[in-house]
Amino acid sequence: MITKQDEALICLAEECGELIKECMKIIRFGDSSEAIARLEQEAGDVLCLMGWLQKTGVIDFDKVEQASIQKEKKLHIYSNLYGDTSDR
Repeated sequence: MITKQDEALICLAEECGELIKECMKIIRFGDSSEAIARLEQEAGDVLCLMGWLQKTGVIDFDKVEQASIQKEKKLHIYSNLYGDTSDR
């Protein structure tokens, strides 16, 4: 029997896949307003499931926030995202 937690994790994995697909479509075909709207929808779906996992005690948003801060520090070092802002 699949538990509610299992179902949420399955749904989250599926939604992450859909978010990835929309990211790749923007890279391939451009960032039209429709493409951005689809990206926002999929990001919202992921956020919804993350919220459910937090509400039910599966994940702790304080720890998620700390992980986000650590990731941003790494991106400052290992990516070009925080350099010149002229190129989105």
